[in-house]
Amino acid sequence: MTTKTILFIHCNSTVREVVQDCLIYLGGWQVISPDSLSDALHDAIESRPDAIVLNFSGISTDHFAFLNTLNTQTETQQIPVVLIVPGAKWFSSQQLQQLNVLGVIDDSTSPIELPLAIAKLLNWGEEVCLAR
Repeated sequence: MTTKTILFIHCNSTVREVVQDCLIYLGGWQVISPDSLSDALHDAIESRPDAIVLNFSGISTDHFAFLNTLNTQTETQQIPVVLIVPGAKWFSSQQLQQLNVLGVIDDSTSPIELPLAIAKLLNWGEEVCLAR
C-alpha cells in the first residue's frame, strides 16, 4: 500500500504544525503544509496530493477563490477537498457540490481525532489511522 499524501492548509502556523504532526504520526500520511494559499495552489499542482484539507475558519474571499482555482485547473480538479469549518453545518449540500468539496469536518474536532474523520470522509478506511 502506498502512503497517501495530504495537502493541509491552515493560516495559523502553530495549529498547522500540531495538526500536521497528528496527520503524520496518527494517520500515517505524508503531509504538505504550505504557508499561504498561493503556495498551496503551487503545491497542489506540483505534488498532486491524494487529498486537500483546507481550514475554513478564517473565511475570506481568498478561500473561495482558491477553491474556484482548484476546480478550474485540470491538474487539481479531481483532487478531493475536505473543509474544516466552525460549526460545520452552515454549508448546505448544494453549496458543497458547487464548491466541489467532498465534505466538512467541524473545527472543534480534536487534532487527534482528525485523521480518522478525514479517512472516513475520503473512504480511506479506518486501518489508515491505526498508525498509532
